[in-house]
Amino acid sequence: MTNQAILLIKPEKTSKEKLLAKKINHKIFLHYQLSYLSENLFKKIILVCSSTPSFFYKSFFGDEYLGMEMVYIEIKEPNHQIEMLFAAMNHISEIYTFVFDAYKYFRINLSKADDFRRMRDAKILLISSKASDLETENDQLFLDDKGKIIDIQDAHSVEMDCIFTNTWLLNKEYFREHFKTSTSSIWDHWKIQYKTTPLYSLACRQYYLELNNLKNLEIAKYEFTEYNYQ
Repeated sequence: MTNQAILLIKPEKTSKEKLLAKKINHKIFLHYQLSYLSENLFKKIILVCSSTPSFFYKSFFGDEYLGMEMVYIEIKEPNHQIEMLFAAMNHISEIYTFVFDAYKYFRINLSKADDFRRMRDAKILLISSKASDLETENDQLFLDDKGKIIDIQDAHSVEMDCIFTNTWLLNKEYFREHFKTSTSSIWDHWKIQYKTTPLYSLACRQYYLELNNLKNLEIAKYEFTEYNYQ
């Protein structure tokens, strides 16, 4: 399994981005993502930020954190997600890399994701979360029993299956070749392509939390303690 990952801190509304710096049980939100990756034997993390200066995060994590090499990339006013990923790919030495959204904490079965990618010989795999009864601002997708995306709906639909998490497993060279001229996100590209091209998502039932408001910050403070997430 790949042991390198990219962590994206995309441009967000100021109020949302400030949540990343707030302490949850004496540690900032990103600590919990990094701790889980360390538990899963990751060795290198590329952290790409686009508004808050990279030295802000480096002051928390340094050049090595929980046994993982930390690389920081700062991009001024990026035009899109693709630009951030191209900058990060220069520091990825493996064939595949995981991509995580900094605002989401997701306890994924990473080995299963890697196996699923090999089984389908997919070059890009989306990792989604099985939907709950909670209202979500994320797009929703519907999968067949093989994990193929058969429908995508906008957020707040009545019917829910899985929710988009912006969590990926990417083939580095395939990504570079197919997105070198793209001006959209991977997801925007997929929303157009899935009707004519078989595209796959692995739907996980593990714990998932998105840090997008103060309410979810309070949920994280309680649940991270309750479930002993360190």
